[in-house]
Amino acid sequence: MMNNLKKITYPSIGRILTLTPNPHILLGRRITWEVKRDGSCVYAALDETDTIRLKTNGTNEATSHIYDAFNICPECDAIRELLLDARRWSDEYIIFFELMEKGISPTRTETHAHTHLEVFDIWSVKSNKFFPYTKMHQDCYHVNLPVVEVWGVSISNDIQHLWDVKNKMLDRALDEGKEGVVGKTWGDNDILEFGYTTPNIYFKEKLDTPKYEEIPTYIQDGKTVVLPPLPEGEIRNEVHKVYRDLELKEFRRPEIAMPRIAKAIGEECKKQNCRRPHNITAYYYQKLEDIIINGNGGM
Repeated sequence: MMNNLKKITYPSIGRILTLTPNPHILLGRRITWEVKRDGSCVYAALDETDTIRLKTNGTNEATSHIYDAFNICPECDAIRELLLDARRWSDEYIIFFELMEKGISPTRTETHAHTHLEVFDIWSVKSNKFFPYTKMHQDCYHVNLPVVEVWGVSISNDIQHLWDVKNKMLDRALDEGKEGVVGKTWGDNDILEFGYTTPNIYFKEKLDTPKYEEIPTYIQDGKTVVLPPLPEGEIRNEVHKVYRDLELKEFRRPEIAMPRIAKAIGEECKKQNCRRPHNITAYYYQKLEDIIINGNGGM
């Protein structure tokens, strides 16, 4: 099962505007809008000895401080119970959850009173797909395992209605101090990504990204292209990913951490077509301060 876990990478999720072939692919579909929590994306599975193994997108196996944080979560036993229950029914689950460590969250949008987790997806190896929200919720409910909250369900017949629903969800995120929302559909149109098939369309919308669909477009010739800045939340998120995927003793060493942070932020800038920030080092040292304040890692 560990080999299956190493092969799985959670799909990269873009904004509605980046969906292929266009945002209109969502029209007529039932969209489930989930709150986007601010933590570390971690996934869990059982190995051949019924031991929980953890992975992140940046590692084949999670680092020791991710294991340490997971093991103090009040929900860790429920994760194991659900994985064992699936195995008893001749299935293997990979459970995806947001690991929220005590203190200030990675993008500084939330403050967590204690280390805990919330499940946001379950992959069934037997079915070769993600479960819809209802099935995921039912499975987690039976072992008292928390799942991310659904803020609404929508079906839009025109694009303006879709923008209106999206803005309503972001207004709630602003009111409740959350980073944004994740939208999901489950249907018959398969999307092949990262070597496995998922019949879902996923997207995310965050408070710190511009509402390009509402911005008039004007074209200017003969000038140097000035790209928008990478949102601060995205910078902090890339720094957190490096922290997540390095051992603490390595992250504390700028000569190891900074090149990886610079590379990660550079790649995110290319992906979002944004300009590179000049003060990357400041975000690195802010993360070190947050670790001290949160009391994570024994610094």
